[in-house]
Amino acid sequence: YDFRGTGWSRGHMAPAADFKWSDEGMTDTFYYTNVCPQDPQLNNRYWNTLENKVRGWARSYGRVYVVTGPVFGENRFGKIGSHEVQVPDAFYKAILVCNEDGFRSIAFVMENTPEPRHLKDCVLTVNALEVLTGIDFFPALADKLEEEVEDQLDARSWGVY
Repeated sequence: YDFRGTGWSRGHMAPAADFKWSDEGMTDTFYYTNVCPQDPQLNNRYWNTLENKVRGWARSYGRVYVVTGPVFGENRFGKIGSHEVQVPDAFYKAILVCNEDGFRSIAFVMENTPEPRHLKDCVLTVNALEVLTGIDFFPALADKLEEEVEDQLDARSWGVY
């Protein structure tokens, strides 16, 4: 009810469609610990495009690690509802692939607004995303490998251009 009448949609961080293999897993994605206020155009169009792209990479590469979340920066949009749910300024995804071909990474940030956008305009390195969010996304990698992999920016090889 915190979302009712606010104009914000309930944006899933872990998309329900990624859990079609399990009724329980899919149901669990609807807990509010997995939901943030998201602009409806972003949620239904641009963020959805990115989620579909990630599912395609999972099918292509086999093992894909994805970290997704909100960016709370300037608090441009305030809070909603009686529980004062903070509306994120943006959302991110950090993606890591590790398979027989080696390691590769890519990251995205999308502003929480309805403006049209292309994935290529939202790409950044995982290292740049770490600076923006203050989060160390793939700390299990050996430090030298982590620095090298997280500093990659080859959107074309990911099919994002």
